[in-house]
Amino acid sequence: MKKHLLALAALATVSGAAFAQSNVTVYGFIDAGILTTNNATGGKNATMATSGQWFPSMIGFTGSEDLGGGLKANFNLQGSLTNQTGAAGDATNSSGTSLFGRYATVGLSGAYGKLDLGRQIDIMFLQSFVNGVIPTHTNSLAVNGLLAYGTAANTNSSTSGAFVNNAVAYVSPSFNGLKLQVQSSVGGQAGDKTKASQTAGILNYDAGSLSLSAGYEVANDASGGTAAKKSLVGAKYTIGQVLLAAQYHTYEQGVAAGKTVDARGYEIGLGYQLTPATLVAVNYEDMKDDKATTDKSPKIVSLKAKYDLSKRTYLYGTVANFNKDAAGAIYQGYASTKGSNTKSANNIGLGVVHSF
Repeated sequence: MKKHLLALAALATVSGAAFAQSNVTVYGFIDAGILTTNNATGGKNATMATSGQWFPSMIGFTGSEDLGGGLKANFNLQGSLTNQTGAAGDATNSSGTSLFGRYATVGLSGAYGKLDLGRQIDIMFLQSFVNGVIPTHTNSLAVNGLLAYGTAANTNSSTSGAFVNNAVAYVSPSFNGLKLQVQSSVGGQAGDKTKASQTAGILNYDAGSLSLSAGYEVANDASGGTAAKKSLVGAKYTIGQVLLAAQYHTYEQGVAAGKTVDARGYEIGLGYQLTPATLVAVNYEDMKDDKATTDKSPKIVSLKAKYDLSKRTYLYGTVANFNKDAAGAIYQGYASTKGSNTKSANNIGLGVVHSF
C-alpha cells in the first residue's frame, strides 16, 4: 500500500513539474441562429435553426512549451461542432466528423518564424475569409466560392477543399510589414513526390490601416497531374470609421485532363463602425464559371450587422439576395440547404456568438 502511495506521489510531482513548464488553453466559439429563406430545397419557404452561420462553431485546445533560447514547441487541436445537435462537424460537413477535423498540429516557433505539421485549414481559404469586409461564414466569397467551385483537389484534402491533411506550413516573421506563408501537403506516393501533393504560398503586407494579400495554390491528383489551381489578390483599407475591402479569386479544376471548372469571382464590401459596439456592412459577390452548363453566374448582395454585447459575446443579423444561379449552387446562410436554380432567393438570418 505504501509503495502505491509513494508511486502516486511521485507521479503527481512529475506531472506538476511538466505542466509548470507549459500551458494549455481551451478555447472556442458557439454560433446559434435562425435563418428564413423563400427558396430552400425544392424551391419552398423554410425557417431553420443554424450553427456556424456567422462564425464557425468550434472547440479547441492549444498550448506551448518554452524550450529556451526563444524557441517554443506548440500544438493546436481544433474541431468543428453543430451546436443545434451536438454533432461533430459543421452544417455542410466540410470538416468531417473527426474529433479534431479543423486543426491537429504540432510545431516549433522562434525568431525565424513558425513551423506547423498536421491537418490544417487551407491557407488560401483562410486568407479569402480574412479578406472579407467582415469575416463571416455566410455571404462571403471565401465560403461561397469554395462551396460552388473549390471542391477536393487531391487525396490529401477533405471533400470541401477547405482542409488539408499531411500538411507542413511555415509563416515567416514580419519584415517591414511583409510576411510569407507557405503550406505544402505531402502526397506520400511511391515513385513521385508530386503525386497527391498540394502547395500554396501567400504574401501579406500589413501597414496598419492598409493590408494587401496575394496567393497561389497548385494541387496534384494521385497520378501526379495538375488537378486544380487557385489564385487570389485582396486589399482592405480603413479610413476612420469606414472599412473598404475587395478581393479577386480564380478556381480551375481538372487542369491536366481538361478543365471541368474555369471560374473567377470577386467580392467588394463597405463597412461602417456606426457606434463603438455596432458594425454594419454591405457586400457584393459576383462569380462566373465558363465551363458550367447551369448556375454559371452566381451573384449575391447582402447587408450584415454585428452588435457587441461584450468582448466575448455579440449579436448578428444578415439580409441577402441570391440570384437564381447562386440559389441553386450555394448553401444559403451556411445552412445545409440549397434552393431552386429557376428563381432567386431572399433570406434573413439572426443569431448570437459567444467565445470562450
